[in-house]
Formats: sequence, C-alpha cells, structure tokens
Amino acid sequence: MLEAVPLPSEWAANTYNNKPYCLVKLSKYSSRDINEYIKVENYFDNYLVVKIERVQNPYQYGKYLLYRLQMNNPSEKIYFMPLKSPEKLEVALRFNCDYRRLNYSYDMFFSSVSTAESYSASYNKMIVMQGLVGYTNYDAGRYPKYVVTYENN
Repeated sequence: MLEAVPLPSEWAANTYNNKPYCLVKLSKYSSRDINEYIKVENYFDNYLVVKIERVQNPYQYGKYLLYRLQMNNPSEKIYFMPLKSPEKLEVALRFNCDYRRLNYSYDMFFSSVSTAESYSASYNKMIVMQGLVGYTNYDAGRYPKYVVTYENN
C-alpha cells in the first residue's frame, strides 16, 4: 500500500484559497530561504533576478514523484519555460505547463535561460521546472518549481 507522499521540507504551510497551487515568495535575506534563493538565482547569471516564487502544488508534485518511480527513477534535469504574457502564468501553473492549454504549438522547455528568454516576448517571467530526462513531453514527467521575474542586464 502506498503511504502519503511527503512534501518537500522547504515548503511553507499555506492556504491554497481554492487553487490547486500557491506561490511562496523567497527572500534572499531570510535564513530559511537563502540557499534555495541563491541556487535558483545562479541559473540566471546574466540577468538581474527581481523575484523568485516557489510553486507549491501538492497534486502535481505527487503525480511527478509517482511517475518518476514508475519510470524507474530516470535522470532529472532543470528546464526553463518562457512566459509570453501575464495570463499565461495562471494557465501554466494550473495545467502543469501544458502547451495545448497555453495555445503554443509545442512544448517550450529549454535547457538554458538565454534560449528560453529569446522566446519570452519581453515578458520577463520564466518558470523553472524539474523534468525527467526523456519524459518531459508527458504531463507527469515535469514539475514547475519556481516562477522567476528577471530583468536583462
């Protein structure tokens, strides 16, 4: 029998206000957040990071973990998904970055921030996602971890 999926220890206790997810703003001045903030900020080494928000979506996270187990723990990688407008953020987080819901022609997951940024249409927000190598085209093979607001240097 499956036990409850443990949530990441860094997740904050939040109310979800009838949404399947919540965004938790990280602070580089908080002893609780500093290591996580710096880790994410380092992905954006040629950009000025304005804000980092952790995505907490228990359902999608649990689905991702179960799929990872089902696929015999394949390698994981960080991917970057550009957002083209403010409206796309809500849709992306609600539907696990499904390109069909976003009205994109294909999945837009890139292995570098600079490549993803070239598709952002000057809307400076990006989703940092964890994905199973070879399985990101499956809904359960990816999990959005952060929303990063940035500026070009």
